[in-house]
Amino acid sequence: MTVSEGSGHPSSAATRLAVARESLEATPVRAIKLLRGIGGSIVIRSILLPLGFTRADLEEGWSLLRDACSLGAGYEEEPNSAEAADAVRVLDAWDEQALVLVGATLTHRYPRQAGFLLAGLAPHEGPEAIVGIAKLLDRLDALENDPHREESRDDDHAALDLLAKRGITKDERGRLRALVRIVQRSAGVVDTDSRTAEGNDLARLVRLRAWYDEWSQICRVAVRRPELLRRLGLAGGAGKPAP
Repeated sequence: MTVSEGSGHPSSAATRLAVARESLEATPVRAIKLLRGIGGSIVIRSILLPLGFTRADLEEGWSLLRDACSLGAGYEEEPNSAEAADAVRVLDAWDEQALVLVGATLTHRYPRQAGFLLAGLAPHEGPEAIVGIAKLLDRLDALENDPHREESRDDDHAALDLLAKRGITKDERGRLRALVRIVQRSAGVVDTDSRTAEGNDLARLVRLRAWYDEWSQICRVAVRRPELLRRLGLAGGAGKPAP
């Protein structure tokens, strides 16, 4: 039996992925060196100017660096107990009212959408109410933009428009979502939106890396003096891109 190319090393893909991630994580430090080197040296800027490097490119690099190093939306202060209690009270009061409004508004006009929104939900008090509201908000978001509901998109949006007339607007959903997050954080529950946090962090690093790769390679070609390359963090010279 022949062995296909690449077999026998089941962890090779994982290893490559780990190396790529490590390289991305190192990018902000390299980018700071490059940005400071360019911004602090009129000689380096004069070399890069004929190659199209402008102040806008420098500002873009700093912007991408700040974005890559930001704490992100997932970093929030822990709510105090009074704030969480207020959120629970508001959500508890909204729970039964919302289910009645959804049922009364959609059951006859848009029964499929009503069934989707209300399946398995009933008025509750306390933590169970919060869980139900979170599910309802997720389903309302799905009516708006879930790619798997493309075939029913027109009716989905029409149902949302009707609900908006009853007060369940997009802004109101956002307000309620924020209250749900307060309760979840207070209870130590991880918001499901955090599943995308790592992907967002990687995306910011990838954008910074693309900027860094472009201008570091140009600098390696254009800047010949060793002391200037060291200032840029590119002491390896031309033809030796950073890992």
